[in-house]
Amino acid sequence: MVDIQNATLAGGVAVGSACDLVIQPWGALLIGIAASLISVVGYTKISPFLERKIGLFDTCGVHNLHGMPGVLGGISGIFCALVADDSVYGSVGSVANIYPAREYRSAGDQALFQFLALVTTVAVASVSGYLVGLFLNLPVFAAVEVGKEYEDAPYWEIEKIEKVVEFADEDVALKEGEKMTESTV
Repeated sequence: MVDIQNATLAGGVAVGSACDLVIQPWGALLIGIAASLISVVGYTKISPFLERKIGLFDTCGVHNLHGMPGVLGGISGIFCALVADDSVYGSVGSVANIYPAREYRSAGDQALFQFLALVTTVAVASVSGYLVGLFLNLPVFAAVEVGKEYEDAPYWEIEKIEKVVEFADEDVALKEGEKMTESTV
């Protein structure tokens, strides 16, 4: 179910790069549908594959909701920068309102800059994510056992609490793990 819920958000993530451009409704729908499909495939196929093959656990689904749809959004931004010109904006303004450097850059040059920004973003995200992963694997941090990736108990001290069971009019205190028998009552 989480894949379907996040698919609705993935469209907004992907269209964010081109949202200030004059894109037609069909363009927004196309980007949104593609992003939702990418997100669902990420949750159902790519994440389990990465967990099995390299032990990469994306506990919050960042890769599937923000990573892959964000790259799609970057690609759509590159395409928009390439095809946007003053005729698209009509009387509203000029393409230089969105891309100020377009006063002296060609559409191809602007698309190249958009591409370089996308490559830089993916590189910084990959390197910083890898470094954080190395940091979290230091011996200072407790290693997470396979199958217990989503449990918080290893990181918290939990007090043993005696359970109180009311039986008839008497209170009977049982220690953790002790079974209730007739002799305890």
